[in-house]
Amino acid sequence: MRDALVTRSTPPLGTDETRELAARRPSGRESGCVSRNWAPAPRRQPERKRTDASARRPYRHHGRARSPNAPCLALGLLLVLSGACGSPTSRAFSSDDPVGLRIGYAEPHATSADYGPGFAFVLSLLSDARLVTTAANGRARAGLAERWEASPDGRTWRFTLKPRLRFHDGSPITAATVVRGLSSRLEAPAPLYPGLRDITKVEVLSATEFVIRLREPSWLLLEALSFEAVRGNRTAGGGAGPFRLERQEATAATLRRVDGNHRGSPAIDRITMRAYPRPRAAWAALLRGEIDLVYDVAPEALPFIERARQVQTRSFLRPYVYALGFNLRHPLLQHHDVRLALNYAVDRETVIEQAMAGRGQAASGHISPEHWAYDPGVTPFPYRPDRAAALLAKANGDRERPAFTCLVPSRDPRLERLALLLQRQLIEVGVDMDIEVLPMSAMHARLARGQFDAYLLDVAAGKDLNFPYWFWRSGDEVPLAASGYTAADAALDRLRYAQTVTSAEIAIHQFQRILHDDPPAVFLCWGETTRALSTRFTMAEGFEGDLLSMIADAHRASSQSGADGNPVGTASSP
Repeated sequence: MRDALVTRSTPPLGTDETRELAARRPSGRESGCVSRNWAPAPRRQPERKRTDASARRPYRHHGRARSPNAPCLALGLLLVLSGACGSPTSRAFSSDDPVGLRIGYAEPHATSADYGPGFAFVLSLLSDARLVTTAANGRARAGLAERWEASPDGRTWRFTLKPRLRFHDGSPITAATVVRGLSSRLEAPAPLYPGLRDITKVEVLSATEFVIRLREPSWLLLEALSFEAVRGNRTAGGGAGPFRLERQEATAATLRRVDGNHRGSPAIDRITMRAYPRPRAAWAALLRGEIDLVYDVAPEALPFIERARQVQTRSFLRPYVYALGFNLRHPLLQHHDVRLALNYAVDRETVIEQAMAGRGQAASGHISPEHWAYDPGVTPFPYRPDRAAALLAKANGDRERPAFTCLVPSRDPRLERLALLLQRQLIEVGVDMDIEVLPMSAMHARLARGQFDAYLLDVAAGKDLNFPYWFWRSGDEVPLAASGYTAADAALDRLRYAQTVTSAEIAIHQFQRILHDDPPAVFLCWGETTRALSTRFTMAEGFEGDLLSMIADAHRASSQSGADGNPVGTASSP
């Protein structure tokens, strides 16, 4: 369940920051029935004017502070850009040339099991298919299943597959195949997404139809199915996505297009993918024309990447919310007023400016602001240090200075910088936050056992509601974080068993309001991520969202302008 909590893809932390994190101690403290087939720097003063949180496109925070690493990064990237300008001109191409796309996956220590989604996750996006997909706003869309409907009592769901579906090896995708795979998933020892936990039986009706029977109605079912890849076998030919995995190594892979795929035949013939040991190496390779797409461009590098004529960028909010979460069993953090005070004590705009290079959006909770049922009336806490100090004085009285320890995953520079920034902000209202850095695997184990005061993570929210339910519903057999928080249980259960759009929306709004009024965490912000794509390729007009999820629809551009403004041929045979 490591991937359920956090992913990262950021540059290494500078040595000065590492020493500060290891050595610094806070001042002031001594050391010691319904159908659901939906249609497809200096601190500013607290009275300063706020940016409107509803203005989310593009997701750029104006007036951002400069990154501490900007001078070095600027020099390095300017050198790269100057080298790229001297690259040889590509030959002209014909429409018969094979179209190759080269992807650079930039992740620190990419071969470590302690990190992020890794190669397997990205390859699955390209080579696998699912019964249901999820739009950026959280609504379910057709995948391998072309339609579905629920019985009046919400306990029986009937699915119909698209006709003539096949796996990469040519074998047919039938209802029996789907039922066999889903049944195996339900019997596996791995924890189930909440939306799959009410399934009692899966039955074949015909070659293209099957039913899922539930013990209780489940609003989370369709969303949970969007996480489950439909596979025929464990070989490379067992997938059903637009590209077939041809070769895979530890840090490289090759995929070929699949003609007659249910989504249509991709315009790209071949994809090669390579992992880079550092993000900067991938950015440099893109600017030199050695690759065509960088999976993740860090916010502090984006201004330089955007200046390159041969690169186009697509930015969007990551489906992860940065949160300082609390253990409500802690003698200090169990107090409602203390948790409110910590929310007022954090300057989210400064967090976005300094830790996210100005690219992000302040968070009010664990529901994505892009979700169809998001309630914009639940707004982020304002920065009110005076209010924070008053609430702390009321809750703490004459007792010793408030203090707690925050767990932070190692080898994640962005979270480490964020921890230091939060530490400084909390000191200003009289709270000491010690920082304990540990490997992600050890951190997950501590969270699941409830052995923590607080934690700092970018917590999965997804485009759906399974992760928020899993994270905050108490009593889970396999908790993601055993925090002792129970205030949202009733709202989450109403959401899980909702049968109509209206009842689900009401439950989501209640859940948002509860997380705000009785906060289990300081929800900081939604970070922005960027894919960088060579101008050799074009996307459909009006396209929004994650570029990688729609890369099968990309086409090669007919020509592009060189540095002198003259057309340059853009062919590249794989």
